[in-house]
Amino acid sequence: MKRLKKFVLRAFCSASIACLAPSAVLANWQYQVSESKFDGKKTKGAFVYSDTQKEALIIWAHPDRGEVAFDAPRIVLNPGMPFICDTSDNGLMSVSYLTFDNAGNKLKEVRARFDVSSSNETLSVRNAENQSYNFGPALIAAMNEAAEIRFRFVDDCGTESISKFTLNGFKEVVERIRTEHP
Repeated sequence: MKRLKKFVLRAFCSASIACLAPSAVLANWQYQVSESKFDGKKTKGAFVYSDTQKEALIIWAHPDRGEVAFDAPRIVLNPGMPFICDTSDNGLMSVSYLTFDNAGNKLKEVRARFDVSSSNETLSVRNAENQSYNFGPALIAAMNEAAEIRFRFVDDCGTESISKFTLNGFKEVVERIRTEHP
C-alpha cells in the first residue's frame, strides 16, 4: 500500500507539479487539482483504490490543453504489480473489463488494448485520435452507468492481475472535472 500511495502522489504532485487544492473526497474517489511548475498548466483528476487497497485507478484531464469534458480522457490503472512484463513491439496489453450494476448484474464485458507505461508499472488509456484502440470515452460512459468495474489481464510472462473498483461517486467526479474551472 505504501508503494501504491507513493505512485498516486507522484501521478498528481511531484517535483515539477504542485498540488493546488487539497483533495476532496467524493464517495470513494479523491479529487485533486495540480499545476505544472514549468508551464503553469493545470491537471484535474481523481483516483480510487481497489477493494483490496493494492491497486489504483486514476482519471485525469488537462483542461488548459483543450481536454474538456473528457473528450480526451486519461485513464491509468496501477495493478499493484512491481513490473508488467511486456515483450510486444507496440507497448500494448490486452485488458478485459466487466461492469456491474448495484444488484451485481453484469452490464458490459469488453476487451481492449491499454498502453504499457515506459516504467512497466501501469496501463493507460489515452485519447488516441485516428487509432483503433481509442475507447476512453466508451470506458468513461460504461463507468458512468455502473456501480463496479473489474479489470483483468495476463502479462506476457503469464502473471494474471484482477482489480475490482467500486464506482460510488464516479459520476460526481466526472461532472466536477468537466465543469469546475481550476
